[in-house]
Amino acid sequence: FLNHSEKEIEKIEFEGIKKASPSREFIKTIEKEKTIIIGPSNPITSIKPIIDLNDIKRKLKDRRVIAISPFLGEKVFSGPAARLMKKTGYKPSSQGVTEVYKDFLDKIVVDKKDPNPPTKSVKADIVMKDKQDEIKLARTIKKELS
Repeated sequence: FLNHSEKEIEKIEFEGIKKASPSREFIKTIEKEKTIIIGPSNPITSIKPIIDLNDIKRKLKDRRVIAISPFLGEKVFSGPAARLMKKTGYKPSSQGVTEVYKDFLDKIVVDKKDPNPPTKSVKADIVMKDKQDEIKLARTIKKELS
């Protein structure tokens, strides 16, 4: 939706985020898992509102957290993530995603062709065109966890 807008984004604000709380079920789910995998979603509009909830970053620090980058170099798979990352002061790349998640991230899975992978990265083919690609990526992540 934002890629087609004519107006420049002035600021990104999640109204009420400081007062918002995660559900008990969500907290219980995080607490029972040793590893959390963050999919290649938009770090600013999809993931940040979740990790900014009360106590979530602290809970994630006690887990092994692996994220899959939504970037291929400095290009995003889809949507406005690159624009939103720039607007909020992050580099639109896997390195920028690492910065958004810096408080708890252990590893980030980046594309094997990423020219500037972050230090905490695992290179893999992250383009998932079909079920086989998904399985291959899941195996790469599973191998990283062993």
